[in-house]
Amino acid sequence: MLKKLINYLNKNYNLFPVIGIEVEFYLFSKNCDQTDENNIILTFEYEIEKYFKYLKYSQINKILFKKERGIDQYEIVLPLMELTSNINNIFEDYDKIISMIKNIAEVYNFFADFSPKPKLDDYGSSLQINISLHDKDRANLYDSLNNSDNNINFNTNLNYQKKYLLSNIFSYENITTNDILQQSIAGILRITDEIIPIICDYFPEQISRLKHSNASKFMAPCTSNWGVNNRYTAIRIPESNNLQRRIEYRLGGGEMSLYFLILVCISGVVLGLQNKILPLEQVYTIPKEEESKWDIIFNEFVNKNNTETFLFNKTKNDNINKAIMKLKSIINRYFF
Repeated sequence: MLKKLINYLNKNYNLFPVIGIEVEFYLFSKNCDQTDENNIILTFEYEIEKYFKYLKYSQINKILFKKERGIDQYEIVLPLMELTSNINNIFEDYDKIISMIKNIAEVYNFFADFSPKPKLDDYGSSLQINISLHDKDRANLYDSLNNSDNNINFNTNLNYQKKYLLSNIFSYENITTNDILQQSIAGILRITDEIIPIICDYFPEQISRLKHSNASKFMAPCTSNWGVNNRYTAIRIPESNNLQRRIEYRLGGGEMSLYFLILVCISGVVLGLQNKILPLEQVYTIPKEEESKWDIIFNEFVNKNNTETFLFNKTKNDNINKAIMKLKSIINRYFF
């Protein structure tokens, strides 16, 4: 289904989706020693370089490893990748990268924890999808433009390929008047509203990260809204150079299915473009707890199950498959 939606964007809109992936996790020392953050980063960067030969997808040629906000929390950032017919290689390589991090951690006497909320008193770990849409002449556009603009910051560490930046449809006009961007935001948020019950049924361990009480302390999303540089909303538009403008989809947490999250984003984009729907005005601050529709659904689910112990279970492959099937049934209702 994902390939079908991507082909639809290509053929009907001459748009090509490009994604970036950011995944957070904790590194816990098995010796309980004081950890040197700089040394950890250098060690992992060195070890990661050895693994590229095992990856099928040539677009993943650089992985940024960096410190995150939580104590002992880190993040890996994958480069921009165009979604093509070879998309299955992205998922296969992503799984290899997660296994690689766990293996490196084991060698150096650490435990890599990718769960969404390993510590109640610290930041949760997210699996964020950055998405932008690019025009059919992206390579030609790149060649024809003057690339000497000193105001453009091409961050080579993140491997922002120039041909993608210079063909980014989201960079045109400003955020609120770019119809394609606004329609994409609206479509993704509509699908997001539909999947909150799926989160409860098949990814319940995500609830503790997404509840308002956690979000207010640790900058997690808690509402199906959007905002510029707002980390409390499902969609954040980062403050960046226009050419790097993108939708940052923040709902996903550690151990969620990458396929599931990308399918939410792409189906939402198609839904928004097809129906020309527009989102509500952006949100500038954290919503009030009583305004969080997610919390209402989460609380009903927790009360119905009469326990919160399940919130710390590991995601099972069977649950992932069932969640994807539920999402596909929602998409079928809209499109097919």
